[in-house]
Amino acid sequence: MLGADIGGSIREAGVRATIAERKLRAILFVEITRHVFADNIGRWTSKVHVAGRASRVEGVVIKGLLPHTARPANNQFPAGIYFAKQRTRQRLLSAAKRLFIERGYAATSLADIAAAADVARPTAFAAFGSKPALLREALDQALAGDDEPVPVARRPWFQPVWEAATPGAALDAYAQVCRLINGRAAPLFEVVRRAADEGPDVRELWETLQRNRRAGAAMVVTHLAALAAPPPGWDQERAADAVWIFNDPAHFDALVNQRGWSEHEYADWTADQMRHALGIGRHDS
Repeated sequence: MLGADIGGSIREAGVRATIAERKLRAILFVEITRHVFADNIGRWTSKVHVAGRASRVEGVVIKGLLPHTARPANNQFPAGIYFAKQRTRQRLLSAAKRLFIERGYAATSLADIAAAADVARPTAFAAFGSKPALLREALDQALAGDDEPVPVARRPWFQPVWEAATPGAALDAYAQVCRLINGRAAPLFEVVRRAADEGPDVRELWETLQRNRRAGAAMVVTHLAALAAPPPGWDQERAADAVWIFNDPAHFDALVNQRGWSEHEYADWTADQMRHALGIGRHDS
């Protein structure tokens, strides 16, 4: 990911929920929108409407994840059950992340995760379908920072890259993006890297992560070239390759988690390395 806009096709599923609300005594219609990303990671949000009112209730968003397989056949369920499902999914994701990092992917079973989350194993299976799917979801949330269906490049903490006035300033801002994302996701990246040879699902996930990082690097390099004339000898593909090397979460894991660097030192080093590789000074215009 790391800057790649991986937003894909959007599907809408009209899911109805009815609840008795003591004060409003209204019917709430829950509209679920699924965002299907290029790497087949699905994410859901829902917006609430109140029946009998002329306009939508703005700013009310039910945050959470709802897999297609979790919907009842008639597409109807009480809203309270919906919220409970989301809380269960988040408990499973938190437990999975902790156990994958502590024990490794191969040594962690779906039953282990269910037990750590205090959830029945059939419930865990119904929520995610498989251990690889749970790993993908945990990693996706670590990369994004939450469950909102917003591509990385459109998130508020990525905006300084777009707002920078010079290529050097844009690389400094992108180094901060790397610090933020890698601080959340580096341990899970290492889990995936080590498990990539254990099955096609995890190997495919690892390859997708590499492609997404490269796409994010290419996007940033294209932006740099648009800000100012590139230096002599500029090669767009080589420049993207260099940024791809330095946005690797493995550098954060090695320097911060293992060697004790501060996150500030890591971000400064990353920016310096990218500027040097691309021939761009700190204040180049």
